[in-house]
Amino acid sequence: MSGPGLITRLALHCADGGRSSIAAGLLRRDGREEVYDLIGGYTAWAAAPSE
Repeated sequence: MSGPGLITRLALHCADGGRSSIAAGLLRRDGREEVYDLIGGYTAWAAAPSE
């Protein structure tokens, strides 16, 4: 999948990581290569210590 104006990298997230994980898997199954999923979702990201 490529072409002018097409997003090539996707970063997915949801509250706890479950829905974004499913969505990432479906996109990868359909041939998308650069799909990133925030493991643990926004909740884990917000709870992580800041640098």
